[in-house]
Amino acid sequence: MESTESQTDTLSATPDRPYEAISRRKYAVLVGTIIGVALILRVAMLFEFSNSNPIAKSVAGDAGVYWEAAGQIADGQWIDDRPFLSVPLYPYVLAIVRVLSSGLTAVYVVQLLIHLITAYLVAYLSARKFDRATGALAAVLFLILEEPAFLSTRLLPSTLQLLLVTVGLLAAERFCRKGRINSAVLVGFSLGLLSLVYPPTIALVLLLIPWMWLRTLKAAPPQEGSEQQPALVNAQPTANTHARSRGLTCGVVACLAGCVVVLPATLHNWAACGELIPITAHAGITFRQGNAPAANGTYIGVPGVSAFRKHMHDDAARVYATQVGRQGTYREVDRFFFSEGLTFLGSHPQQAAWLIVRKVHWFLTGRHYSDIYHPTLERSTGLARLLILAPIPTAWLMGPMLVGLINHRVRHRLNAVDWGMLLLPILIVATFWYSPRYRLPLLPIACVLTAGVIVQAIRGVFRDTHGRGKVAFLLVMLCLSMATGPINSAMKIDVAESYRAPFEFNRGQVYSRIGEHETALEHFRVAEELAPGQPLAVETLTRTYLQLNRLTEAEAACDRLHKLTPDSPLPWVLRGRVYLGRNQWGEAEDAFMRGLAIDPDYPEAHEGLWYTATEYGVWQITQGNLDEAEFHLRRALHHAPNSPDAHYNLGAVLLSAGNSAEAVALFERTLQLDPTHAKAKEELARLSQRKPAQSGQSQGQP
Repeated sequence: MESTESQTDTLSATPDRPYEAISRRKYAVLVGTIIGVALILRVAMLFEFSNSNPIAKSVAGDAGVYWEAAGQIADGQWIDDRPFLSVPLYPYVLAIVRVLSSGLTAVYVVQLLIHLITAYLVAYLSARKFDRATGALAAVLFLILEEPAFLSTRLLPSTLQLLLVTVGLLAAERFCRKGRINSAVLVGFSLGLLSLVYPPTIALVLLLIPWMWLRTLKAAPPQEGSEQQPALVNAQPTANTHARSRGLTCGVVACLAGCVVVLPATLHNWAACGELIPITAHAGITFRQGNAPAANGTYIGVPGVSAFRKHMHDDAARVYATQVGRQGTYREVDRFFFSEGLTFLGSHPQQAAWLIVRKVHWFLTGRHYSDIYHPTLERSTGLARLLILAPIPTAWLMGPMLVGLINHRVRHRLNAVDWGMLLLPILIVATFWYSPRYRLPLLPIACVLTAGVIVQAIRGVFRDTHGRGKVAFLLVMLCLSMATGPINSAMKIDVAESYRAPFEFNRGQVYSRIGEHETALEHFRVAEELAPGQPLAVETLTRTYLQLNRLTEAEAACDRLHKLTPDSPLPWVLRGRVYLGRNQWGEAEDAFMRGLAIDPDYPEAHEGLWYTATEYGVWQITQGNLDEAEFHLRRALHHAPNSPDAHYNLGAVLLSAGNSAEAVALFERTLQLDPTHAKAKEELARLSQRKPAQSGQSQGQP
């Protein structure tokens, strides 16, 4: 086995570890100072984010899905009615924060602390692999990287991912030093936990058995004899047999530990849908988004499937049903989209090869593109000015990291889990598509490698004649990495301003969610001007006009949307809402019915019919037309049989008409659907008090 670190302040010189230049006390002060300064800077960044960025006040998209799921878990709904469609661990962590403090700010504070803890663990890991100087430098590198700092203020699992990646790397390093079963269990447990927030890690859990077996076998010391006692002939085979048995046991136990940690997610999915889904059920549609005729290495939407995670599976299932002619299970829908992507790759091998090259190029050089948030544009528009305190793009780390992989003295410090966390992110990007979030798990080991090669190169200048050449090579690779930004810009690839339209669209959505519709409208207009003909932008513009009751402009936007998507029910649904705003009940009903003629299962069209009938029925009540009101409210109940308000409204009309028996039944059904419905409770209480009084009066009559 590898020798463990000495307990003295300054380690003895060994071939593997020449010297330890920094004492333990100085190292503690140095790393503590680095973390302390980073804390001050991160608090300033968080303060700016909370006070000037509207995203801090409202979440949607992936973040909204996590926040909503966390709220359900905090309210006691531990098991959902569908399998996990995103990483399962993060919403449960958020739920703990929601139970203790319901605000978003508390989440950002917790993630800030996780970010700083990760920086400390990166330093500790680097010090274990190399020395303390390398550890301090690795912490600095991690803290000045833009993406981890930026994502710590977003409601995404990225910050938790980085922490668990680093914990897994530390556990593997400990096993390499100790080689004991308890160390193996720790590796399996940490990688299993990481799988729940970064599902590809499950592959590493399954590879623990062969790795630990080979690692322990290779590390078994030969049993050499001495002049006084020669070695036995069969001593070496006995040692190898013992090592083989011990290594196999460690691997099996570690793999089982990882699988046990993942098992609750698998059981949850089985309980939700009756299918064997180990962690998540969304890989197929993600694969299809990155492998299609129009693919360019980044996210490309699938026709008919929403980009929003909340609606993505329902849309994907609808596309599957249209193509196949029947409803599909989660696994069938997943396999369908996998098959579509594989069919494209198999039928276009040259385009598929070039697509992989483009994805790898994005992985190594991507700086401005993002499928959700755009840090460069946020900084340039004044929403994240203090992000300049973490100025280093991930792309700048790639060249020095590759130098570390070329350098034998750096590379030989890596174990199989290190290699796994290096290769998994690039394999995921090459298989699916590039996103900064998919590349992110690489960063802890990348910081370790980069810090290791920088420190060794600098020391080499003073130790041997080849040191200056190594430093020069390192600088050349760093300059090449820094040059990828201007090179991409010259090639019209990854230009920040080219993402302005989705950025403005997202800003508009944020302002719309917090009720600032006029401001939202300005951003939606800019988005449509920058990228005309985008149905989603026109749809959102229409909805904002409706929120502002600017019905003429909303109707004109509906006309544009209908020209862009003539086969979609959405333009008719939005037109129906325009008619509702004008109290044109018949025209509204006709518009919703025309939407249903295109898609009989379109939920918003059914909701529109229910709302139309309800509003018209309530209006008839105000006019004193109870029979007409009852007719329309019964139609509303037909369109929304599980709506508490539909039952209550009809019950109120029937009560006014003297039909108290059916009204009571409707009020009781209202409370079954919504036990907190105050008006239904009041009516039932009033009716229950009236009955005894009427009964007593009846008994007193002669």
